[in-house]
Amino acid sequence: MNAPDPVGLFYRTLFFYVALVVVTRLMGKRELGRLSPSDFVVTIMIADAATLAIDEKMPLWMGMIPVATIVALELLISVVLLRSPRFRQWVSGTPALVIYHGRLDRRAMARMRYNLDDLMAQLREKNVADIRDVEFAILETGGKLSVVPYPDKRPLTPALMNIHPEETGLQLPVVRDGSVDHWALERLGRDERWLREQLALRGFADPGGVLAAFLDEKGQLVAFPHD
Repeated sequence: MNAPDPVGLFYRTLFFYVALVVVTRLMGKRELGRLSPSDFVVTIMIADAATLAIDEKMPLWMGMIPVATIVALELLISVVLLRSPRFRQWVSGTPALVIYHGRLDRRAMARMRYNLDDLMAQLREKNVADIRDVEFAILETGGKLSVVPYPDKRPLTPALMNIHPEETGLQLPVVRDGSVDHWALERLGRDERWLREQLALRGFADPGGVLAAFLDEKGQLVAFPHD
């Protein structure tokens, strides 16, 4: 048996790494913790197909066939999911209301094979210590628990206190590790000259001495120096 070529293996691995990053971007943004069953299957299949394709015994173009097939199916299914609620329900499932007006729904929990220990663990992750504080809890299709406390258990907000704080608007990083982000400056209606003047007022000779700087739509600049 011939030993694999290390250089060839390196380049094949690099190629499929870049290809899979592009493929993942094409399929859209999703949080790993919120993968639907179909997303999970596609992720595993792509990883397995890429692993086989890295093998030097297989031509590079043939290794891309299963990856491209899986991606094409995923894109096709995503279009059908957008247009067909019934198909979306069958593929992705539906959320389950496991707590309704403070009462546990055992049938919903049993249907989702979701036990009480899982429920209590996810409630603690939401900083809920007493189940009686929960008005509604919905187990989402990705396994995440959405919790709605009773009104008297919800965090106090300015609206509840009839306070109307002034809006600061969008805040963007305009300096990242000494480099000016011109897109963010333009988005906020400023330029580099203005930024340098503001930084000078704060004791910075130039952006190179700034670790990070944030600017909001009101023109308020916050800058942090390098250690």
